[in-house]
Amino acid sequence: MTVYFDKRAFAEKNKETEEELEILKKKEEGAAAVIAIVLFFGKPLLVMLLWNMLMPGIFGLSTIGYLKSLGLYVLARIIIDKND
Repeated sequence: MTVYFDKRAFAEKNKETEEELEILKKKEEGAAAVIAIVLFFGKPLLVMLLWNMLMPGIFGLSTIGYLKSLGLYVLARIIIDKND
């Protein structure tokens, strides 16, 4: 008994698999972008909280707000360049 395979069925299945992989890749890129944005605006909040807990008590410095901590964070990113 001889069995013949239709190559078109395999081609369609491969095409569907490639499309699914592209969709997953786009979702991963979107999630990575959202995480990067959240971290960019979340880290200065952590800087502000740590500064306000430690620096006034240790060195007698004044407390800072969110925008100043964002400025410190951006300045630190410029000086200490991390290539992610």
